[in-house]
Amino acid sequence: MIDNYDDIIALSRPISIKHPPMSGHDRAAQFSPFAALTGYENKIFESGRIVNSRIELTQEEKNRLSNTLRNITPEDKVKIIYFVPDRSKTGGEYIEYRGVIRKIDEINREIEFSDRSRILLENILDIIILNE
Repeated sequence: MIDNYDDIIALSRPISIKHPPMSGHDRAAQFSPFAALTGYENKIFESGRIVNSRIELTQEEKNRLSNTLRNITPEDKVKIIYFVPDRSKTGGEYIEYRGVIRKIDEINREIEFSDRSRILLENILDIIILNE
């Protein structure tokens, strides 16, 4: 079979007059991996990410939380466990925050802390006063 190519096997590679030779970098790029499913990896990660459901408080727990809120004064140091809703999925996560109360804003239904962060009252699961 090789005998059929004896006349061209020793010839040099043809050089095009119209097209300049491709650089080694550009030639290698032709064989680089192709991500046909751009963003698919992120979707897989997102679907596997676990979020928590919001815990519904019983009436007794709501009353206890309400009493604790009434006893809080500015400058009290507290530990609060609160719910942060997820931006892209149903559910969210519970976060623990420690800080010094600046004020309780009953109009906007939130607690403001000395570092100016705020937590909505409706997202609070538990409050513990740490001054004692």
